Amino acid sequence: MKTLKGIGRFELFLASIIACFFSFLQFNQCRSREFSAVSTFTYICYSDIPVFWETHLLENHIWPFVYTQIPELSITINPIEYPVIIGLVIWALSYLTRSNGIPYVNYFDVNVIFISILFIASAFYIYKIKPKYVLLMVFAPAVLLSLYINWDIWAVLPTLISIYYFDKGRSFLSAVFLSIGVSAKFYPIVILIPVIIILIKSKKYLEARNYLMGLIVSYAVINLPIAISNFSGWSFFFRGSFSRGVGYGSIWEVLEILGIKFANVNLIYILSTLLLFALVTVFYWRNANNYKLHEVVFLSVFAFTAFNKVYSPQFILWLVPLAVLAIRSKKHVVFFSIWQLFEFVYHIALWRYFYKIGSGQVLFAVSPKYYALISALRLLTMVIFAASLAYNFSPGVENKNNSKRLIRPKKF
Repeated sequence: MKTLKGIGRFELFLASIIACFFSFLQFNQCRSREFSAVSTFTYICYSDIPVFWETHLLENHIWPFVYTQIPELSITINPIEYPVIIGLVIWALSYLTRSNGIPYVNYFDVNVIFISILFIASAFYIYKIKPKYVLLMVFAPAVLLSLYINWDIWAVLPTLISIYYFDKGRSFLSAVFLSIGVSAKFYPIVILIPVIIILIKSKKYLEARNYLMGLIVSYAVINLPIAISNFSGWSFFFRGSFSRGVGYGSIWEVLEILGIKFANVNLIYILSTLLLFALVTVFYWRNANNYKLHEVVFLSVFAFTAFNKVYSPQFILWLVPLAVLAIRSKKHVVFFSIWQLFEFVYHIALWRYFYKIGSGQVLFAVSPKYYALISALRLLTMVIFAASLAYNFSPGVENKNNSKRLIRPKKF
């Protein structure tokens, strides 16, 4: 049965399965070639999943939060460079992997099943909040190209559930699911900014305190057993994240390719990100009485990724669901579509750029300058989309014919 606001649940379920199928077909170009290096660049289907099987010797089910010495190979296996929940998922799913055939391909297949289930569930929660635009996420080309790259969807679903429960007034459940999201991938922590501002501006001081306490206690329950047993293994992800250099897709890499280098890029990155967060926080503070969390939470994650030192393709899995929740008008759909077009082009250009720098003269390879231009346009279109959400903010208005504007919009 269809709703007045969009497709029905059964149609959404079928659409999500079709999306997963098309995404799998893309990755199968590499899967059928045993994820060879040439195939990943040629068919744009790289995945961390089989790589982790090999590099972390997952066939031995090594505990993911320890340094493991392999004397016969003269190597040390580092801890998993993910927070606790994804680390445990990577480890646990190794037990479900068949050893016959090609084990790392089998491991990929096991993960595909779970990732697909989480993707469908994520679409369902977007549908519960914003049914009209859910298919924009389900069939976003860059999302389908990124779905099976790694395990980030394990953080996306609890984050969406947290937003859903917060807007339903169930703060405790929201805090618990946010802690799960943060324990899977750190990015959801920035959602705390609009959450706390909404509660403070609504004079719900006790609820704000309880939300923070619920988040901290839940996070401690999940993380403390690992942190206490092996702190260096637990903190490996955080140390690696803060110490990493300039990476692919970032504005800093674009500037370096164009010949503009900064001696203190880490400091500039921190200052520029803090400035962007300050602007977003001002917007939240001025408009806190006018919106629900799902309408503006995209801006926090946007601020977190915009000036990041690396822009991994799977970041699109963080951004697109929240962007869809933020869409309120056809104008936003237009800006969203333009941004998604450049995300798709960027995703292709990234791997063709890798092909260029790794193999020299290759058909359809992308030169550094063209790659830098595409990366810059991707960021620019994302900034324009974010600005369109903040400018003349009017919550709940989805088309120009809606005359029930109870609150005069404010400019950012």
